[in-house]
Amino acid sequence: MGVCIDRTETRIRDDAVWVEKSNGIWRVSVSIADAAAVIQPNSDVDQYALTRGFTRSTSGGTELMLPARVAEAMSLHESGRPALTVTITLDEGLMVLERRVAHTLLESAGNYSFDD
Repeated sequence: MGVCIDRTETRIRDDAVWVEKSNGIWRVSVSIADAAAVIQPNSDVDQYALTRGFTRSTSGGTELMLPARVAEAMSLHESGRPALTVTITLDEGLMVLERRVAHTLLESAGNYSFDD
């Protein structure tokens, strides 16, 4: 589960967060779109991504690591999209109890902008 928080004009939401507390235990999850789950190794898209290295966001705009059509298809704004999720479980004193990294299918709980 996660919510995406980005600029209002953002079309490609490639990360999501989720925080929950139960019986004094906090669970914090951060998910990023899992490009490796949908892009074939050594494909044209893979080679394109290798030349870019990463997505760069600046005040002047965004330079995507992936072709726009691929990045948009992987956007986490809808449920069921592949993601790599890091979950950290904390006690009441915020000491780390557990860390976990997992390939997930993100269930979107909403999309928000920094203005919300």
